[in-house]
Amino acid sequence: MVVTKVLSIDESGKASYRHTSLEFALIGVVIEEKFKSKLENKLKKIKKKFFQDEEIILHFSEIARKIGPFNVLKDTTLEINFWCEMLALLNDDKIHYFFTLVDKAKAQKIGWLDITIIQRSYSQLIKMYVCDLSSNDKGKIITESDTFQDVYLTKAHNSFKNNGIKECGLSGREYMAKITSLSFVNKNNQDPEVQIADLLGSTIRLKYRLENKASKEKYNKVEKNKLKLLNRKIKKDKSNFTILI
Repeated sequence: MVVTKVLSIDESGKASYRHTSLEFALIGVVIEEKFKSKLENKLKKIKKKFFQDEEIILHFSEIARKIGPFNVLKDTTLEINFWCEMLALLNDDKIHYFFTLVDKAKAQKIGWLDITIIQRSYSQLIKMYVCDLSSNDKGKIITESDTFQDVYLTKAHNSFKNNGIKECGLSGREYMAKITSLSFVNKNNQDPEVQIADLLGSTIRLKYRLENKASKEKYNKVEKNKLKLLNRKIKKDKSNFTILI
């Protein structure tokens, strides 16, 4: 039976060296296409319960700062309950994750341009996703649109269409048959996977700093629980997190 699996991509940090972020990470959320409506309904129930608006768009930066419609999370009990339900959803076995990360200081030291960071990150994430698909699976790729970065994702996709992916043993023709679409959306499109990806970006970067930079930074209980979730997911399949440099 043919199963279609959708990869939704979001970023955390910026590749530009002018940006203050120390890392650039891509977060890939993979679900079966038929699971999308169930995931959307589950997410809507959580939104309705805590924010009285099932159409509200989850932005982690606003949630973390408790601003705008998320100022209700200043109630500590409400915040704890919200994240308990969100983390239970994020931990669903039907949701799979892929991550890439670049340490920008190391990248700059060896002469990578910011476009090199973007190109290699997208190429690696797509490789990880495609190589994980079974022989009968079909794939679709959705990403939150960024005018500058869309070009490089498209280039990576077109390169695989022309040259295939050696690591997967796929020719260009086979890649084209397997990956049936590439779509650029924004959060207003209400894709539940894109919103979920946005919730994990800061945490994968924190995980890197704690484990590879011996960071002593403090983090709250929410991030602690998100780290536990990521560690569980990554421990099951260590191939789903690639540190490019």
